[in-house]
Amino acid sequence: MLEIAVGPEDLQKLLEQISGILTAKPVLDLTGRVDEIHILATAARNPKQIVRDVETACKAQFNLELDHKTISVVQLNAADTNYAPDRLFLQTIQLANTAGGSIVTVKLHSYKGDSYEGSASGPSTTGNLLKIAARAGLVAAESYLHDLCQFILNDVVPITVGNHSAILASITFVTPQGEEELIGSALVHSEASEAVVRALLNAINRRVGLMTH
Repeated sequence: MLEIAVGPEDLQKLLEQISGILTAKPVLDLTGRVDEIHILATAARNPKQIVRDVETACKAQFNLELDHKTISVVQLNAADTNYAPDRLFLQTIQLANTAGGSIVTVKLHSYKGDSYEGSASGPSTTGNLLKIAARAGLVAAESYLHDLCQFILNDVVPITVGNHSAILASITFVTPQGEEELIGSALVHSEASEAVVRALLNAINRRVGLMTH
């Protein structure tokens, strides 16, 4: 890949003028070359066309040649039926006790096998441990979405359904288009912390499934 002659801010400004693109996030390596470009777009246009427009605009404006494999597109419209069915799954969850409380580290993986890790910490009270696990899981999910969107944890509530214990998770999904409330649930099979992460995945996978590379 060629080294760009402009800063990432100018590149971002150019890309966000392209039809259908809401947000663009260029990522440069240590030498200043374009390593990745992450696009948040509406579903009004085919993602392949958006990628071609990105390549054309960069070539015309900055004489920058991009490999289409470095450009990823997230489309945010549940009505779109042309997206790749992707989901995140719980890989591991680890708890470490510290003098100030507890640190929970959650590792998620996509259907392609790539791993995404997130950590959160806080006081080690029983109820708070569940929220720490949820926040760690959301950090990992935001890493998968390249920080183009934000998940805000509203609450984690243990509930009883029949004779079964379960977890209910309430999350706010924040994008340039606005906010959306998401609810997920999961039964507690072994550890409550695992059920928390599965509950939040039950909520956010409805949006993660709109990821198209």
